[in-house]
Amino acid sequence: MAESKRTVRSVCRAIATLGPIGYLPFPGTMGTLATLPFIYLLHQFVINDFLQFTCVAIISFIGFCVIEYGWGLIDFEKDPQQIIMDEVIGTFITYLWIPLTWHSVLLGFLLFRFWDISKIGYVGHAEKLPRTWGIVFDDVVAGVIANLFLLVMFRFR
Repeated sequence: MAESKRTVRSVCRAIATLGPIGYLPFPGTMGTLATLPFIYLLHQFVINDFLQFTCVAIISFIGFCVIEYGWGLIDFEKDPQQIIMDEVIGTFITYLWIPLTWHSVLLGFLLFRFWDISKIGYVGHAEKLPRTWGIVFDDVVAGVIANLFLLVMFRFR
């Protein structure tokens, strides 16, 4: 039984780091870039706004659980860089309901990375939440802020 728990925890850690991507230089940026093809697929095959939201909510829930189970037993003083599933969640939120053009993709990438790296305002407050909550919710907040900018610029103009 202990061996199967270790195997599940190893799989969760591999998902949380997107395999080797979490160990590359600039892992948050690499994780965001690695998510963009999946954003494209979501926009191509899930056209309904409610279904897009549902998919992003499911991805977020699974991502949170993967991080919590794979890493949650370890007390972190700050967000470990190799965990990039949180960037995946934030990136999906960034492009939720946004028409994909090269302008919106580039601007969304820059906005999300700016808010995620700078930790200004609510993003910094969210990062101070304990354990997995802090790991994930700073990226959720960064994604929401980036999404609001994009909605105003590309959807509601």
